[in-house]
Amino acid sequence: MAKRSVVALALAGVVFLVFGAAADAQVLRTKAFTTQFPDGWAKASTTNKTGASYTLASPATSVTPDGIPTPGGQAITIAAFSKTALERAEKRRTPKALTALARRLAQVPSGATGVKRGKARSTKRLARAPAASITLQYTLKGVANVQRDVVARRGNRIVVVEVDTMPGVPQARGAAAMRQVLSSWHWR
Repeated sequence: MAKRSVVALALAGVVFLVFGAAADAQVLRTKAFTTQFPDGWAKASTTNKTGASYTLASPATSVTPDGIPTPGGQAITIAAFSKTALERAEKRRTPKALTALARRLAQVPSGATGVKRGKARSTKRLARAPAASITLQYTLKGVANVQRDVVARRGNRIVVVEVDTMPGVPQARGAAAMRQVLSSWHWR
């Protein structure tokens, strides 16, 4: 199954290699939100007519256009767009239920095998906005990947916050980074 979601569209062409050094706490400020991410991580951003995408990567991590980090690395992708832009891009209406929207937007890259989709569920809110999450596991080019997506809607704005890691220690580090991003989230 091709990773055709808006997240994938927003990531098109984003590939980078990071050699980061520890720094003070980092803040990501956009027109739609403000959040924090781990010290030493790198940030790349892209925009297109659908919206904006921000890729955060752990030090010395290369990230593919699908948002997949090099083995042992962690990457968080944040895609922000309007409901209207999503409907135009997908040429269909946006589901009202966030769990249905999370299922639709959480896609795996083309070539992934052994795909296991968790059940999309409503989560606590993202800075007081309704949210849903879903976890996927798969293997890509012989490397296991765990992907967790959190989808939130506030008014006409939709965001997808996705963390991609390998199982084990990298997954725990990625989960900690994801908690930092989500817990420091402020809508603008």
